[in-house]
Amino acid sequence: MPTQDRLKHLRQLMLKAHLDAYLVPSADEHLNEYLPEHRKHREWLSGFDGSAGDCLVLPKTAWLFVDGRYHEQVEQQVDLKHIQVSKLGKKGHESLLTKLEQLAKKQKGLRVGYDPFTLTAGRYQVYEKKLEPYQVKWVPVSRNLIDKAQFALEQSSLQASKTEIYRLPTTVAGKSVGQKLKALRASLKENHVQLMPLTKLDEIAWLFNLRGSDIPYNPVFISYAIITLTQAYLFVDLKDASRMKNVTRKALEKDIILKPYAEYASTLKSIAAKKAVLLDKNHTTQGTVRLIQSAKGSIVFAGSPVEQAKALKNPVEIQGMKEAHRAASVALVKAWKWVEDQEKAEKKVTEQTFADTLEACYAKNPAFKGLSFNTIPGAGANGAIVHYGTPDPKRALKNGDLFLFDSGAQYLGKDWAGTTDTTRTIFIGKKPTKKHKKYYTAVLKAHIDCARQVFPQGTTGAALDSITRASMWQDGLDFLHGTGHGVGAFLNVHEGPVSISSRCLESFEPGMITSIEPGYYEAGWGGIRLENLNRVVEKSMKLMTTQQPMLGFDPLIFVPFDTCLMDQAVMTPPQIQWVKTYHARILKELTPELAPAEIAWLKAKCRISSN
Repeated sequence: MPTQDRLKHLRQLMLKAHLDAYLVPSADEHLNEYLPEHRKHREWLSGFDGSAGDCLVLPKTAWLFVDGRYHEQVEQQVDLKHIQVSKLGKKGHESLLTKLEQLAKKQKGLRVGYDPFTLTAGRYQVYEKKLEPYQVKWVPVSRNLIDKAQFALEQSSLQASKTEIYRLPTTVAGKSVGQKLKALRASLKENHVQLMPLTKLDEIAWLFNLRGSDIPYNPVFISYAIITLTQAYLFVDLKDASRMKNVTRKALEKDIILKPYAEYASTLKSIAAKKAVLLDKNHTTQGTVRLIQSAKGSIVFAGSPVEQAKALKNPVEIQGMKEAHRAASVALVKAWKWVEDQEKAEKKVTEQTFADTLEACYAKNPAFKGLSFNTIPGAGANGAIVHYGTPDPKRALKNGDLFLFDSGAQYLGKDWAGTTDTTRTIFIGKKPTKKHKKYYTAVLKAHIDCARQVFPQGTTGAALDSITRASMWQDGLDFLHGTGHGVGAFLNVHEGPVSISSRCLESFEPGMITSIEPGYYEAGWGGIRLENLNRVVEKSMKLMTTQQPMLGFDPLIFVPFDTCLMDQAVMTPPQIQWVKTYHARILKELTPELAPAEIAWLKAKCRISSN
């Protein structure tokens, strides 16, 4: 159905509700990055399927706001005749808040409609405060207008997926549910509150040592939770008996009260009445805030203690992540070798056949549970699309191409589990150009500078982001995405509270896991990104002023960098040595897992000759 028809019907609903604008964020009621089909509101309206980006619909125009990851992709997916695109970070392109402010200046008392269960409390507070001088009226809708429009136009509505919810044994999770609840309740007492509702699915799954597959790529299940000083409530749809086995239900009932998903709102209002409630404004929707306010509860905004605890992996989780990355390393090496074998045999490889082959390599390990995100296999110019998640079955890898592949897997073994995410850029052919080597080496140097950096406790993601970009800035280069993100342990591939980005003021601690992934992208030419996951570790050296241990990174993934693209003439001796040491570790880690022919290929790939 054409975009204009969808916009037309939405505007009719806006007119009936006396709205001057309607906000369509990318999120759902659980603030998921990857959305279930029935909650892809912005994608249904605009055609844009990126994981972030908001749409603002006005009576005669519509705007879509996307960050640097999607500047190329949005051009290919959106009907630009009916939706104007604002590419955040580019000169002359306004943010959503700036656009709202411009509208509010022209029209006092602007009525902006929104679904409060799709907007974080933090964003709502910023918008409300910034636009308060213009008397903007925020109008919550009881039913999402996109749901209404979709049902009216298509005469059907999608239903939530209901997969099996299963337990992770303590031998895999590292801590029992009772231990986690005890620690959380201690945090509630420290914050002088009586309860905390949980909206984020990965927090709920981690806290209760449960997993599911309701959401694409993330092993979580649709639910809410409320934790008090004495009780723990889990709200989930269990009408289907296959949703949760009796043995799991009985084990949970020792620590948890199970209630229907639909009873979350009424239960929260009852429990929160005149009570102090802890909320993380960035992990809770404005819908939940309104429920508590209607019950006369008092809200204390603070960072989620669950997110912080989840980010600090325990020894069992770290071991599980190591096992997962060893399995993923084997799969990635096999897939890369397969590409070169096909090339030698003069057989065609397309983006789609590579994605399929890589997934098959992951799946050879019996612990494989699925991908951790949709594989990004960008050949040639497609590599410049940062989150290119739609592999083309017709786009073949050609001699002279750069080939960027970003992928990850979810693994659950008998006594281990983990989540992976890795990016490599390789050259198809034998003779890369000076331009290929120049930009590849620039990205590699940036990666190494962060990966080998030693830093004191208390160092933030913003500081490490600048260190990573420093050498690229010297060459007039940059990339419009973060340098790194946290990763869950058999959970979401993106998690907080830390990241390596200019906006992150959280500090790193031992046990955290982060990606390091600088890049370079040039429309029409190609893209380069080099990503490893690393765990934060204590180093042997200490800070002279305080004698506190210094921190650093230890890589989890072991896949070679493409040495034919390295220009050692512009690399420092420590940078070259870092690559040699890393490649030596690859051979040590993977040789026992590979066949003789694969070992010979890997040794050749790890060899660094002077050039």
